Amino acid sequence: MKTNTTAVILTGMQNECFLPEGRLRPMFEGQVRTRNMLANTLAMLEAAAETELELLLVPTLFQPGYPELIEPVGVLAGIRDAGAFQAGDPGSEVLEEIRNMGDRVRVLAGKHTMNAFTDTGLEETLRELGIETVVLAGLSTSVCVDSTARMAYEKGFRVKILSDCIAGRTPIEDEIYCTEIFPMYADLLTSSELLESVGAATPAA
Repeated sequence: MKTNTTAVILTGMQNECFLPEGRLRPMFEGQVRTRNMLANTLAMLEAAAETELELLLVPTLFQPGYPELIEPVGVLAGIRDAGAFQAGDPGSEVLEEIRNMGDRVRVLAGKHTMNAFTDTGLEETLRELGIETVVLAGLSTSVCVDSTARMAYEKGFRVKILSDCIAGRTPIEDEIYCTEIFPMYADLLTSSELLESVGAATPAA
């Protein structure tokens, strides 16, 4: 894999999903813990930062009161009802471990839907950087990861998904997506396989 034409794109790596007080943590904590998803993702980022890989984070963020949402249903309605991802609230902040990486992780604002390409300038950024391959990680398997990966595929990018750096709500969700759905438009690999393919040091187990 060519490091100078590959970007890792992360979604959902915010306090709301991981900290004990996070409003959305109960939805994901079982799978995050079982799959060791957070530790795998942070270790991958630390190693990837030493390579030429582009590292991009697309957080979800709404203005207070959710003026961006008009009669939301499903996931977006659940976010609104939980009071999650509101600008200025600590829960909306990117995880401290990623913030501490500074400019090495490029943050693209504007995401207030499931797809990381909508209203964020993600496609324009990828084109400007000469990216041909995108590697997806983050939360959640069946929502943001899936919708972003599908859009990347439709826009002509090669798509890869890090199977050990994603998590959904249930074991069944992750199993079905990783075995039956993602392979229709993406290659699955582990974070160790990604790092090995770009000549990066693989974190110790």
